[in-house]
Amino acid sequence: MIYWIFSVMVTAIDTWCMLYLMDTFLKRRKVEKLEKVRFVLYFVAVFSVAVLFHLLGIVMNWWKFVVIFMVLFALGFLYFKTTAKQMIFYLPLCYGMLVLVEFLILSIGGLFFDTIDLYNEEHNYIFGTLAKLCEILIVLCIRRIWKSPNNFHILEGKEWYMLISMPLFSIAGVLGMFQLFNGDEKIRNVCLFLTTGLVAINFITIYLLQDILDKGEQLRVSTLANQN
Repeated sequence: MIYWIFSVMVTAIDTWCMLYLMDTFLKRRKVEKLEKVRFVLYFVAVFSVAVLFHLLGIVMNWWKFVVIFMVLFALGFLYFKTTAKQMIFYLPLCYGMLVLVEFLILSIGGLFFDTIDLYNEEHNYIFGTLAKLCEILIVLCIRRIWKSPNNFHILEGKEWYMLISMPLFSIAGVLGMFQLFNGDEKIRNVCLFLTTGLVAINFITIYLLQDILDKGEQLRVSTLANQN
């Protein structure tokens, strides 16, 4: 019973963090009738997928991420003014950052314990709580540093494809490390190093995108000034 209560709380925090990040980057639609149930709808969708895979006996599998991604991808068009390219970029970036932070805490915990599994009850509550606290801090940090206008139309196709590859690579990397993570000290150290690098890559991606949008906005304002 305690495990399921904790799982509900963890999923609620994940849902809030992801929506808060998505609100940072994307413009929201005015859907007054559905606005009040937005959090509940996202929460039920994510929790239902988690319960389904739990009943199937699948704790961590790439199919689980694919199903969650597709569900969130569909809901994204309901609440955000966005395109398919933007969703393919921002959804892996936001959700992937949360997964990376969770795995980073798991990797750090592996430095102090010979055997650790975030999904077993023995360490689940301690490291799960630490992971969620770190997720909230990361989300608040990103929300604070992101000041760019959301003028995504200035990005060309090749720029989108270059940016999209980074969060997708991060998702693929963390899925691979989840499969490799075990009690071997060398593997734990490698996973910690790679996870730290992937978190840094995602922050660099956000910085690059912000720089591109800022310069595009400056160019637009300069062009209008010259025309006037």
